[in-house]
Amino acid sequence: MELLQHFCHPEHPLVFNQNDRRGHLCWGCQELEFGPCYSCKECEGIRVHHKSCVELPLGLYHPLHPIHPLILFDQYTDYPEEKEKSKCKVCKESRYEYSYRCYRCDFNLQFRCGSCLPILEAEFHDHPY
Repeated sequence: MELLQHFCHPEHPLVFNQNDRRGHLCWGCQELEFGPCYSCKECEGIRVHHKSCVELPLGLYHPLHPIHPLILFDQYTDYPEEKEKSKCKVCKESRYEYSYRCYRCDFNLQFRCGSCLPILEAEFHDHPY
């Protein structure tokens, strides 16, 4: 059984399912998942992620914001009452999906909008809270 600890669900590890057919919404992109995915068994499979969404880089440098690295964050946990801050600089929408953010500049880029241009992965290490 393949387990993965993911930033969006630190309470429990996510379990890999090679061919899942439940059709839950992916926590990362808000699209239905069918096929390879990760889910939390402790939470009765509610926290489901496409394999590709779980494997997104935690940080990257992007041509639209080259001065600082952008950090992947979960839209559900950041700025719930401040919709304007969570709007994507490309599409101008605020969706409940993973986004890349520069906290210094309040630059927000939804991961789908960011994939339209080439990106360079940044190296990151953990910091204590």
